[in-house]
Amino acid sequence: MIVDVKNLNKSYGKHKVLNDLSFKIEKPQVLALIGPNGSGKSTLMNCMMNLISFDSGEIEILGKSNKDYEIFREVSFLKDNRVLYPYLTGFDHLKYICDIQKIPQERIEEVIELADIGSFYKKIVSSYSLGMKQRLLLAMALCNNPKLILMDEPLNGLDTDSIFKFRDLIKNLGENNTTILISSHSLNELDYITNDILFLKGGSVIYEDIEIYKQTEYRIFLENSDDMKVLQNFLDTNSENIKYQIKEAENSIIFNLKDSKINQVLSFIYENNIKIKKILAKTYGAEDRYRKIFALD
Repeated sequence: MIVDVKNLNKSYGKHKVLNDLSFKIEKPQVLALIGPNGSGKSTLMNCMMNLISFDSGEIEILGKSNKDYEIFREVSFLKDNRVLYPYLTGFDHLKYICDIQKIPQERIEEVIELADIGSFYKKIVSSYSLGMKQRLLLAMALCNNPKLILMDEPLNGLDTDSIFKFRDLIKNLGENNTTILISSHSLNELDYITNDILFLKGGSVIYEDIEIYKQTEYRIFLENSDDMKVLQNFLDTNSENIKYQIKEAENSIIFNLKDSKINQVLSFIYENNIKIKKILAKTYGAEDRYRKIFALD
């Protein structure tokens, strides 16, 4: 078990931020933590890293209590760049981390390459762009070769080039079995880098029917209504577990299906010479899921 959070509660005065929150991360993956401002994303991460106390509940990380300092030999927390010292170089930051954690100095050269900071790590941080600071923070987080990295809004304020570079770095880490829990408001970017999403609502994790999001919405527009009747009759009498919705005004039919099922439909259409005007396909991404959970449609 990588992360096991059980019945976590946290309040600030009378305001309850985390409400009996529970979730698990059982295998290496890149996982997003999503919710509106004030939903408790940063509070949850700070609780997990034992930076703030919580009212009740349990947190285990890599099989140990989150209050066991030994976990930080294999866990990193990438916070915002206010933790950086503007008058020190990137190298100074990396050397300091390796010194206090007794990490071999050779690791510095490895993380410089991994985080792609070779062109600027010798310069003082006050000369860095925001994207350069974020990559230095990632290099710092990688020094202990962690099994788990928490990232709190790492994409905030980055320009397009920096986002692309950071995205590639995160994907590479995920492909090498590093588990990453990343909070972000950049919903479209999360589709590129995450395996799944945890949504926070009302201080708890919302569990969805994830099978819906493994499917694709296909919308088929037919040339005439007679063909629609033929197709509808086929679906009603011969095809099991194929749900559909007909839009008569547009002479279209909507499916939420996996590819194997839509191929069955298309084969029937082809064999019966049904004329198609056009086909639209849409996958469900982070934004679609967010809109559904928070009732924005």
